[in-house]
Amino acid sequence: MLQLYGHPFSSCTWKALIALYEKGIAFEFRMIDADSPGNSGRLKTLRPVNKFPVLENGDDVLIEASIIPVRIERSHDATR
Repeated sequence: MLQLYGHPFSSCTWKALIALYEKGIAFEFRMIDADSPGNSGRLKTLRPVNKFPVLENGDDVLIEASIIPVRIERSHDATR
């Protein structure tokens, strides 16, 4: 399952969220905050500079807010 690491107050996170919601793609939202140290630790493993959003799909990891919607669009169109 897709996992999106981010924070709901982040406009960059919202770029990814909107793309996922628009396409109706199932995903787990992994909150990055002080109350979720496991998510923060995983984010640091995926992207050592510790910036979000990060979209994880198995071995495929996307790290840029502008790339995530483009990849979602391409992947969704390929499955039609």
